[in-house]
Amino acid sequence: MKSVLKFILSHSIFVSFCAFTLTLQTYILSNKPINLSICWLVFFSTIAAYNLYWTLSKWSFNKNNPVLFSNYWIHFFLLIFSFLVVIDYLWQIPSLIPSVLISIGLTLFYTIIVLPIFKDFSKKLNGLLKTFTLATTWTFVTVVIPLHDQLCQSGFWVLILTRFLFLLMLCIIFDAKDSKMDVLLKMDTSVSKISLKVLSVLMIVIILINGLLLFFLGNVFQSQSQVFVLMCSSSLAFLLYLLSFKRRGYFFYYFMVDGMMLLSSFASYMLTI
Repeated sequence: MKSVLKFILSHSIFVSFCAFTLTLQTYILSNKPINLSICWLVFFSTIAAYNLYWTLSKWSFNKNNPVLFSNYWIHFFLLIFSFLVVIDYLWQIPSLIPSVLISIGLTLFYTIIVLPIFKDFSKKLNGLLKTFTLATTWTFVTVVIPLHDQLCQSGFWVLILTRFLFLLMLCIIFDAKDSKMDVLLKMDTSVSKISLKVLSVLMIVIILINGLLLFFLGNVFQSQSQVFVLMCSSSLAFLLYLLSFKRRGYFFYYFMVDGMMLLSSFASYMLTI
């Protein structure tokens, strides 16, 4: 059972379900009809993006080993299969093509920042760019894509900002985990140069600003119960940040931290029943 769970986590299937549910939550929070086709498009897009990253990162981190696609054939298969599914969805919903192209651009930019083969470029960039780029990409995919034809309506900017700040908290937790590896690789695009005190202040500022924005969100979409869910989600994310001060394992980050997205979305869905 543990090996099955690890397979789901390590091949980005779990995090893709998290992206699916966050997209579903976007429809719930904005009081819009749920489009499951777009939810599945986000799911397969996430699988494709993450398995592209894992394929490239395994190649770049293992320069001393023979470069054979058979070493990561599952990642490569999931990448190709998901890419074909995404093409099929875009064929059915061509209005999404511009938004998906932007999300691809954000994904490629993040990949350039993260992978050591681009470290000569990435080390010239500012410290938290990696963190903000990942949070921006996730926000774009789970909010802008499902609401691509309704973004001019009043109030949606609040939903975008609150989702960004929530995801930024989770990304900071991951980047704190990755900081030692970034130092080893001489990459300066994470929180490796920022003290724990400054990082903690940043997290507190984020949760306070998010709380104020959620107040406006409740007024715009008239859903105080959903605001309560989002506030609890942010508080739990901050708790996970505090728990991450001690050394944590693979499942803490890839199940519990990523799982915050799933938990928040599930709670929002339960309020609709």
